[in-house]
Amino acid sequence: MQLHFAKPSAFNEIYNASSRWDKERTLYESFGEDHSSFGFLKHAEAKQRKDVLQPLFSRRSILNMQWLVRKNVSLAQMVILYTGLDDCSLFCRWSG
Repeated sequence: MQLHFAKPSAFNEIYNASSRWDKERTLYESFGEDHSSFGFLKHAEAKQRKDVLQPLFSRRSILNMQWLVRKNVSLAQMVILYTGLDDCSLFCRWSG
């Protein structure tokens, strides 16, 4: 995909690390997630939430939580094996 600008400098105004934009209200409110991190419209609010959550997604934090992921995957495998759930049942149970 290519973008074409009547004013080529507009690209640098839009796509640079210092540009801070608020989200478009109509689009983001249509998802019904007004109180989630995704639903924050103002850049300052989103940044405040991001700063709180960011450490949870560091490499060290993810590596420290691998045991929990493995434990829950193992539990899910046992549920599938011992209950005989098929793909549809499994999807319907956890997507609901």
